[in-house]
Amino acid sequence: SLHFLFLFFTSYFPGSDVNVKLNHMESNRILILFLVLCRCECARGWAGPDCGDDEQECASSPCYNGAQCVESDVPGEFSCTCPPFFTGPLCRTSYDPCDLYSDPCLHNSTCSPRFRCSCPPGFFGALCDLDVDECEISPCLHDGVCINQPGNFMCCLCSGGYMGSDCGSDIDECCGSRPCLNGGSCVDLLDKYACICIQGYSGKHCELDLDVCLQKLSNFSLCFNGGTCVDGPGSNFTCR
Repeated sequence: SLHFLFLFFTSYFPGSDVNVKLNHMESNRILILFLVLCRCECARGWAGPDCGDDEQECASSPCYNGAQCVESDVPGEFSCTCPPFFTGPLCRTSYDPCDLYSDPCLHNSTCSPRFRCSCPPGFFGALCDLDVDECEISPCLHDGVCINQPGNFMCCLCSGGYMGSDCGSDIDECCGSRPCLNGGSCVDLLDKYACICIQGYSGKHCELDLDVCLQKLSNFSLCFNGGTCVDGPGSNFTCR
């Protein structure tokens, strides 16, 4: 009974005023009573009659909202892996993914309910965090060199005679410079031009005034009855 427990404790605790001598049988009886009447208060993470068993914290399903419980190597510790739209140690707290402070969508993309990022042109991915390499589809025409940029591309070093964002516009060499002189007509060609001169002029830019008096028409002179041909501007001439 309690008398034996008293004898047990006073026998083994230093400073006791009681001097007790126990035989082998009495010791066994005291041990049995100790195990029956006493209970171990286990530290966190431990269980069992003698607190020797590692407690499985996830067995009680401590995580909320379908979160996954993960056992820790540290006794008494565990963690919860929260599903989308929930947070906190036990995943109890819900949140709006499109909230101003938690919006995960990047590059000015639009966050829609239930967390879906609508990406602007030039970006892709779940968070619109990946840049589209537009140069992979060779957008630069006529052998132009493509340089990829965040959300866009740039064509530089367009081949001769072309210009524009995709090197698709033919440069009209005739338009700005008006290279043809003396009434000549300019014809735009690839990376060059040609001048069609009116009668009496020649040269790349129709800059040469031909001496029409030196031109023979079917072996006949321009002036009759011994007249002398005097060259004038262009195809004009006079006979003297």
